[in-house]
Amino acid sequence: MLNMATIRGFEWDEGNMTKVISRGFAPTDVERAFLNGRGTLFPDKAHSQDEVRMWLIGMTDDGRHVTVPFTVRDELIRPITAWTTKRKYRRWTR
Repeated sequence: MLNMATIRGFEWDEGNMTKVISRGFAPTDVERAFLNGRGTLFPDKAHSQDEVRMWLIGMTDDGRHVTVPFTVRDELIRPITAWTTKRKYRRWTR
């Protein structure tokens, strides 16, 4: 699925950063949710027509549950948006 050893970083621009911030998360919260090993990845087959999309259901370093749809472009994770994970999906965080 996603090999974090090949990832060089994250791709942010005004579009995805605005979406993340409007949902109460900072870009650093999203990045740490990928890097802290407290989440689970899932394929997003419904949105993978033009490129492979995936979901991270994880947790920020301060213990907030976060869901992040994303894609990988040129070895960079590009978060699309983020929101607080619904209770029924929180079992996939560690």
